[in-house]
Amino acid sequence: IFPFLLDEILFQDIQKRVHLDNPLRIKILSKELPVKLWIFDMIETGKLSERIRTLNTRDFSACRHISLLPYTNDGMALWEAVKGQNKEGVVMKNPESEYSGFCKVRTNNWIKIKNLKSMDLEVKSYQINPAGIRVESNGIFCQIAGSQSNAVKKLIDERGSANIEVNYLNITSSGQLRQPVFKCLNDIEAKKEN
Repeated sequence: IFPFLLDEILFQDIQKRVHLDNPLRIKILSKELPVKLWIFDMIETGKLSERIRTLNTRDFSACRHISLLPYTNDGMALWEAVKGQNKEGVVMKNPESEYSGFCKVRTNNWIKIKNLKSMDLEVKSYQINPAGIRVESNGIFCQIAGSQSNAVKKLIDERGSANIEVNYLNITSSGQLRQPVFKCLNDIEAKKEN
């Protein structure tokens, strides 16, 4: 499996450039927030290892905004670097896999491993929705589904709050959690009851 390092790009910063149409603003932000295209695969037939060999014969040196993403076979060293540099994650690809198109068939040929962080939150309010409840703590929101939503809702109703643990990818510049996912209820008494 070939893992590669995802370059650290602050998603919310790049989004500032997406819908610009003012030439002066585009020029300013292209200097403040330069973007680079990282090429990691060619969408054509053949095994990944063959596609990588073909890519490595191409010369992208004429454009400073295009680079080939490096591959490595040392997944453990790469994962340690990802964690140490607080990167988003790693994508591992089977070198013998063939490109199968967009979402035609789910396989384990490409696996994304996210470098999730964890945070404890005291939640005091919720909103009921078809999927369960959406809880809030100081402007941070998280969806909770299934039986866990019932346990958290019951605690908030009876005690006024519940302590939960949430996994997330990173914190945006506005203080929001990116991709928050409920992990568990951290209330010992509530765990005994459920």
